[in-house]
Amino acid sequence: TGTGGNLLFKVKSKRKVDVDASLEDVDIHSINYDSDIAAAKSKNDFRLAVRLWFLRSLKEMADLDLINWKIDKTNSDYYYELSGSELQKEFGSVSLLYDYVWYGDFEIDAKKYAEAEIDLQKYFDKVKQTPAKQCRRAGHI
Repeated sequence: TGTGGNLLFKVKSKRKVDVDASLEDVDIHSINYDSDIAAAKSKNDFRLAVRLWFLRSLKEMADLDLINWKIDKTNSDYYYELSGSELQKEFGSVSLLYDYVWYGDFEIDAKKYAEAEIDLQKYFDKVKQTPAKQCRRAGHI
């Protein structure tokens, strides 16, 4: 027909899609954390770097089945899901740090970021060392 109908059957190319982690609705499983954190730091976007560390921890907790990650859940939901886990109190602290930096729109310079990154890295490392399904998640959705 000359209307370009052959485009309907064109094979989609498989290409890596960049994920904008600065958006609120982001799939935590599709982010390349190492490169994205490094890129944020190189641009002095320390707010985004803190966000990426926090999302990375959420992903790790979800991978270990410590939380049931869903895009519409709040940090409070995850805090309660961690009930009975050693991670709960530290998650509360890391979550508060993240909330202040990301949602509070507080200025964060290189020095403050370096201090925050230590806490975020410690928490991430602790999550990685936590046995899967350690917390009591019965009844959580």
